Amino acid sequence: MKLTQARYPKLDEGVLMWLKQARGQNLPVSGDLIKEKAMKLAELMDIPDFMASDGWLDHFKKRHGITFKTVQGEAGAVDSQSLLEWQQQVLRPLLRQFSADDVFNLDETGLFWQLLPNKTMDFTGEQCTGGKKSKQRITLLVGANISGSEKFPLLVIGASKKPRAFKNKEIPVEYKANSKAWMTAKLFEEMLRGWDGRLGQQGRRVLVCLDNFTDHPPELQLNKIQLDFFPPNTTANSQPMDQGIIENLKRHYKKLLLCHRLEAMDEGKEFKKQSK
Repeated sequence: MKLTQARYPKLDEGVLMWLKQARGQNLPVSGDLIKEKAMKLAELMDIPDFMASDGWLDHFKKRHGITFKTVQGEAGAVDSQSLLEWQQQVLRPLLRQFSADDVFNLDETGLFWQLLPNKTMDFTGEQCTGGKKSKQRITLLVGANISGSEKFPLLVIGASKKPRAFKNKEIPVEYKANSKAWMTAKLFEEMLRGWDGRLGQQGRRVLVCLDNFTDHPPELQLNKIQLDFFPPNTTANSQPMDQGIIENLKRHYKKLLLCHRLEAMDEGKEFKKQSK
């Protein structure tokens, strides 16, 4: 069978029509989403032996002239010498005092929670455009220990004190609010003191490594949490949360956001975005 010939022409046509509709609404579509849609259509068409493999996706893209495009992370200047000295003179002695389960890194990141991915499958030769870019932003505090056995409970900071989307719902994250949806020294201290109290009840002591963000107060004294700060101009290489963890979290979030948008498109419904 030739690579350009579809084994299931009607399924192929259905996936193609869906992709054209999604791109017609400026929705970005990844290869994984195309495969997921193909599997759902195959189930509806009663094609039990269909497998949306990487090979199938490659052939589908070749048949229809589809490529992966960008729709129209940070590694600043790192002071390598300071980082090396800190690792040898400060970090190593500290790590001898704590188990891997009790050494944490926390870091804030901004999330444009309505903003869709900036890459998509599209047709060769066509202009790749997206919709209007949302500027609705929240802040996330992300953390984990270095053994990978414990994730710090996700803290979300928004601008609205009582978002409508939260009404009568149990929220799986801790939520705080201020007018700019930013982390503040007050919020950060409240969070750490609350955690410090819980650690005291557990009879546990931890080390927390932080960057030199202005709202991370270095003079803060806690009973069960020891704070240590990365040297200036080194966090791009030294901060564990910046080594792909935050990026991966955002990728998962954007995929879920896009899935909801595409489901609304499939059902002919307007996608509602609730922010207040």
